[in-house]
Amino acid sequence: MSKIAKKSQGQQAWLLIVNNQTDYAEHLSYADEISKVYQYNNFVPNHKQISEGDIALVRNKNKLIGIAKIESIKESQDTRKRFRCPSCTKTNIKTLKNKQFKYKCAKCGHNFNEPDIEIVNCKLYSAYFGNSFLPAEEAISIETLQKACPKFNRQLSMQLLNFKQIEDALLQNLPEAKQLIVKDNCIKADNKITETENDFIPYSYNPIIGDRRQLVIRQILARQGQPQFRKALQDLYGKQCMVSRCQLLDIVEAAHISPYRGIEDNHPENGLLLRVDLHTLFDLDLMGIHPESLQVSFHPTALVNGYTILEGKKLLCHNIKPSKSALNLRWNKFNRRLKA
Repeated sequence: MSKIAKKSQGQQAWLLIVNNQTDYAEHLSYADEISKVYQYNNFVPNHKQISEGDIALVRNKNKLIGIAKIESIKESQDTRKRFRCPSCTKTNIKTLKNKQFKYKCAKCGHNFNEPDIEIVNCKLYSAYFGNSFLPAEEAISIETLQKACPKFNRQLSMQLLNFKQIEDALLQNLPEAKQLIVKDNCIKADNKITETENDFIPYSYNPIIGDRRQLVIRQILARQGQPQFRKALQDLYGKQCMVSRCQLLDIVEAAHISPYRGIEDNHPENGLLLRVDLHTLFDLDLMGIHPESLQVSFHPTALVNGYTILEGKKLLCHNIKPSKSALNLRWNKFNRRLKA
């Protein structure tokens, strides 16, 4: 996985959609660990425009989920499925709801249930948020965000946002977001390159008056995972990290083996209980779990930074074991990371 160089431009703001909420099947998105990373590929419009240092407002179909600053963008090789119309071979396929057919071609009008599937190589971009993600479900409405997009198109998953248009309303409801913003004159919504002497100099620290403990609690709960999913994992595997055996549940999170795409991915066999640092390493494919032996392996980068004590540790589980197929997919990703 290689790092993408920072573009020489002012900070921009992006409205990013997750959970496959676009209508066209060809735009099916990668599953995201929403508070940590946003993934997209080189087939997505605007993929060349997004940069490190930009602001990401992450949403689903109905609401804003959170806001973060993109701290790094990394590139890797991947494949994706491209759906084509069986009649005209075009990729403009619309998903139908409550109809006799599942799909309709927006080009030729053909209705069908099974598209032709083409596997194509692509570049996968991972935009990492670091620790900057702030839950923002009630901060601002989707309608307001859409109006702030100069060229809003409901089919696009990544859209440039005129941040100036929503800044006051957002900061009134979520003042913590101020820490993500660089100087006012650097936020653009026109894709023009702008260099100023103070580019990427953050605001100075200003303490926020008021009780923010509820926000902190919400952030912790968001990291720990959905309560029902976490409880199911604890019932199966015990109340401890399955690798380190740490029993301090405040820092033990519910981790998905196969990344979360929808409610079906909250099956307990697709989950692990991991200490927060191990969860991050697993998400970044710096820690892998062998699908047969259930032994843990670490990337050399992690080993030289204190994780040799857990190398070779066997995953703690009893009669019910995690999904072998899900572990196999993640093990393959870990090995690709080793060779990168």
